[in-house]
Amino acid sequence: MFAKRDGLSAIIATYSTLSKYDKLPNDLKIITDGNPIYNVAHQYWLQHGMKFDLFQVIGLTNTNDISKQYRSQKQIIERHNRTLKLYYRPTNGLSSLHDANTYMILFSICFNFLRPHSALNYKVPQHVDSIASMPNMPAKWAELLHMGYQYTSLYH
Repeated sequence: MFAKRDGLSAIIATYSTLSKYDKLPNDLKIITDGNPIYNVAHQYWLQHGMKFDLFQVIGLTNTNDISKQYRSQKQIIERHNRTLKLYYRPTNGLSSLHDANTYMILFSICFNFLRPHSALNYKVPQHVDSIASMPNMPAKWAELLHMGYQYTSLYH
């Protein structure tokens, strides 16, 4: 999360996605909502040699061909956000942007690696053998945290 939804925030958010690739696929597509800040980020990355296609799903109904084709992908993140809000509301807010980001990261980890989903026959979206073999939820969290530290500069 960012304090503002501006062009710089969109550039940084896009970078956090693009940096996961060793080499960008030739057919990379990024799907966003209709906020113009993503056009700014797209233009910025094109000028810096990072080419990808940007598709913006606008509004709540499919009023154009792009929205018709890509709404289902945008709905994945919208569904995630609705679930996040369900668990976030009882916290009565968080005291800082850092706390909000920490909460969102931990929620996303739980949502993707620990929480079974009825749509997936009560399996987790991202199965990891070392996590599944843990005897209880605290051990699973500890393993996830350990795995996360392996990918930070603090670990190396």
